[in-house]
Amino acid sequence: MAKKTTSKSNAPSTWRSIQQSFSGRAVTTHARKRRWMINLKFLGGLITFALLSCAIWGGVKYLRSESFSRLMAGGSERMRAVYLETDGVLDEQWLNQQVSLPENIELMAVDIEAIQRTLRDNGQVRSVLVERVFPDALRIRIAERQPVLRMVLQDSSGKKFMRLISYEGDIYPGQRYPADTIRGLPYVAGVTLHRKENGDYQPLDGIGDVADFLHHARRLMPDRVSEWESVSLADFDPSGKTLSSRLAVTTSKGYTIVFSPNDLDEQFAELETILKQLERQRQRFDHIDLSMQDAVVKLAEATPRGPVRFR
Repeated sequence: MAKKTTSKSNAPSTWRSIQQSFSGRAVTTHARKRRWMINLKFLGGLITFALLSCAIWGGVKYLRSESFSRLMAGGSERMRAVYLETDGVLDEQWLNQQVSLPENIELMAVDIEAIQRTLRDNGQVRSVLVERVFPDALRIRIAERQPVLRMVLQDSSGKKFMRLISYEGDIYPGQRYPADTIRGLPYVAGVTLHRKENGDYQPLDGIGDVADFLHHARRLMPDRVSEWESVSLADFDPSGKTLSSRLAVTTSKGYTIVFSPNDLDEQFAELETILKQLERQRQRFDHIDLSMQDAVVKLAEATPRGPVRFR
């Protein structure tokens, strides 16, 4: 019997052994259309987003525009009123001197930026806001500088004039202040002024500290401070770095009091004690120095005794 022979098959045993003759990805017509649809949708989304952003930006800009304000107000009417709000003494008469508007001007025709610049150039005005109140009014809000000192200056012709000094050190001509307010301000001495390019004076440093000193003194001994005529800053260091920094006060009675910027409560209490003792003894004096550890009183020249130290 002949031996049965079997032949080996050339077919691969698994799919992994199949020789791949194509290395690229197969793309069907359906897949290609789907990819195009995805790209078109993405591009459409970008365009829609850009259009919406432009629309929102334009809408916000229009809402802030004067055209929208006019539309909401039913059109621009003739301006009939100006409302002035201030935290100081400036009034409508002063405002009319600063700002001149044509008669029958429409509210939308008013140049509020120009009005703000004009009022801001006034030294007494610290800040200003001008706004329309539809349909026919203008509102002006002013914050004023408050004076704490005054000074007398002299021009090249020898003419003297007064300037006020604010808490921030700004120097300006005061307007509309009551006479009692001006009389209650001590003069300042011992300062050097510098001009700006526009001719105004540069602010003085350290005036806020001097104002706080005066305020504290008025609270503790108002009757004494009412006699203070001037404050000299000749030896005062606004930076506080100089140990010998001093404030010198001259009174209406002719004597001078020297203070150190430190330990004011103790100096005010010591001053009151010394003044009461000198008044009780009817002693005349020219100078009281409280800036040292022991207060020194210089008696008047007619008094035979020399300087007296108080402990």
